[in-house]
Amino acid sequence: LQQGISLGRRRSSPAGAYSQWMCVGNLEEIGSIEHRTCLFENVCYNKDESDFVFFERPGNVSMPVIFDHRHGSQHRFRWRRRDGQPMDSEFAALNKWVPYKPRVAWSAQLRQGPVPKDHELIAGTTALSAPFVSTNFGHVAWDEAFPLLVAMAQLGAYVPELNV
Repeated sequence: LQQGISLGRRRSSPAGAYSQWMCVGNLEEIGSIEHRTCLFENVCYNKDESDFVFFERPGNVSMPVIFDHRHGSQHRFRWRRRDGQPMDSEFAALNKWVPYKPRVAWSAQLRQGPVPKDHELIAGTTALSAPFVSTNFGHVAWDEAFPLLVAMAQLGAYVPELNV
């Protein structure tokens, strides 16, 4: 069973719809995930595989997700050396990176075809984040809440209530 998560402006994710994305920040280097903020629509979470799924149109030749100056056009949200890609990398950071804490990042597998009919929808807009120091109000406000508010404004996706 797929768990549908509306990460954008739409209130529902109808079966037959395809995933969409829009980003601000660095889209010129695969590994610059800390400098990239994105809005996704019609992305599902596959509970059986514990993974996010981005549904793309079959045969769709879209603009690249990233144009890396060393590796050329990239049409994916996850890179793995074992699959022949130039490096191991996710697509976007979910926390602030410091050398003494593990990096938490997000990526999705690509699947051709529309969102399946048997998905469940989580109502509202959802933000994915991994708090830097969840017990410190200053860190929560500056490292989590403020960047989420700025990202929603930059991406034209502000909502008064947000699932985090």
